[in-house]
This record gives sequence, structure tokens and C-alpha cells, in this order.
Amino acid sequence: MTSAPLLIFGAGGGARDILWLAGRCGRNVLGFVERHDHPKIGQHLNDVPILSEADATATHKVTAYIIGVGDPSARKRLAAIADGLGLQAAEPLVSPEIHIDPSVQIGRGSVISSGTTVTIDVTIGDHVHINHNCCVPHDVEIGEFATLSPGVVLGGTVHVHPGAFLGLGAVVKNGSTSAPMVIGEGAVVGAGAVVTANVPPGATVVGVPARQI
Repeated sequence: MTSAPLLIFGAGGGARDILWLAGRCGRNVLGFVERHDHPKIGQHLNDVPILSEADATATHKVTAYIIGVGDPSARKRLAAIADGLGLQAAEPLVSPEIHIDPSVQIGRGSVISSGTTVTIDVTIGDHVHINHNCCVPHDVEIGEFATLSPGVVLGGTVHVHPGAFLGLGAVVKNGSTSAPMVIGEGAVVGAGAVVTANVPPGATVVGVPARQI
């Protein structure tokens, strides 16, 4: 893993959250990266320059990138662009007050924000966003590009498949070793929903208990 300076892809609210977290982690951020026709190219955001993709890679040769966008599909698209530019996904950004047990595996480009609890035997894929004040207990698996919004509470033995999005304050009932609770690939769990049954891939569920819409 590398502690190279960071480029943050995106220049919205999520990217500013990543900037804040990077500062807490002692990481140097060289710029926000946006498409060449973005109206704020050349300006500064929280004293950090907003760069085009071409300028970012021409100016900063030895950097790592992280995606500052909450939407899983957009994050996947931007990661493909960054990889294509020859950049390397950053080592995980984990808020410094969070203790990470040696049994926990965290992929590159992933983010774990302040107030979150991660316990034991947890696997987190690449480019996962776990926002503030989430609960990630034993035997949870979170696939690449998934997003846990602030306040998400997972029970033990929950499998969140790649690209799933869990909204603010969503709760997922625990599974078991023989029958994990599954949030399917690309599924969306609405804010405040309480999931008591598996969510199919691509489905959107809302409510208490969560129902597919």
C-alpha cells in the first residue's frame, strides 16, 4: 500500500467530506478532479484546486486517487476513468478513532468515516463508502462500490453485495452462518427502512418492514 498524495475525483459535498477525512488521516490532497468541461475547473474548493483529468495526471505523476461520490454506479464509472489514467486507488481512509481488528479486510479506495463501529471478521471490498455513525458487526461482507449512508445499522452476518446503496438510518436484520441476510447487487434500501428479508439484486425497498417498490 502507498501513502502517496491524494487526488479526489468529484467536487461536490461528498468530495468535501473526503477532504475532511483525509485531513484527519494526515493525508495530503493535491486536488479535486472533474471532467474537462466542468464550470469550476481552475477554481478552488476549500482551498484545494479543482483540476481537469488531463491537468491532474500531467501535473501529479505519483498520486493515489479516491472517489468522493456517494452513488455506487457513478463511483464505479469514475474509478474506471482513474484506472485508465494510470492512477492507483488509495489505501483505505479510516477515521483515526476507529480501531480496526486484524481480522478485518478493507479494499483499496474505501472510506470509513467517524463514529462508525467495525468489529471482527468483516470483509470490505474496494471503493466502499461507509459513512458516519454506522454499525458493521461480526461476519459482515460488503462488496465493492457499495454505499452505507450515515447511521446505517447492520446486524451480524449480513452480506451487502457490490453496488448496493443503503440510505440514511437503514437497519438490516442479522443473518446466520447458514443463511446470511443478503442485500443484492445494485439494490437500494430507502432511508429509515428496516430490512427483515433478503433484498433481490436491483430491487428498491422502503418502509418498516421494508417492502419492494
